[in-house]
Amino acid sequence: MSVEDLKLRAEQGDAAAQHGLGLAYRAGQRVTRNYAEAVNWFRAAAGQGMVAAQFDLGIMYGMGKGVPKEDTKAAHWFRKAAEQGHAKAQHLLGLRFAMSESAPLYHIDAYKWLALAAAQGEDTGEEIYRLEKSMSPEQIAEAQKQAAEWVPTHPNTVWEQ
Repeated sequence: MSVEDLKLRAEQGDAAAQHGLGLAYRAGQRVTRNYAEAVNWFRAAAGQGMVAAQFDLGIMYGMGKGVPKEDTKAAHWFRKAAEQGHAKAQHLLGLRFAMSESAPLYHIDAYKWLALAAAQGEDTGEEIYRLEKSMSPEQIAEAQKQAAEWVPTHPNTVWEQ
């Protein structure tokens, strides 16, 4: 598909095309690299519930590409994607909880998200091992319980097609 066709579909509200256009602008593929334009298209698709776009928007905020670096907004978008089952978002959200300045308050959350990512094949073993060293057996059991009971949300979700 040509960039012109992709842009036309994106302008008509097609979330997959919006995400694809965002990827093109971020990478500079078939268009001039433009992080701000990538963010605009990721935001449009993310607003429609596209999980991959939510994750990519989190990456852009986390790196400060096309937008000011804002960890709170990065975490917001990672959480939206993580809650819908996106493994890499779960991994990055777990790491954010584990590395927080208030990390001991978030050990259970960190463990839960890392365990959920691991269940989908993400390599979180080292992070979980380090986290377990600073958790009580009761905290570990609670985190494992929360991970086992977790159910993804899918309201108006648009999966990458």
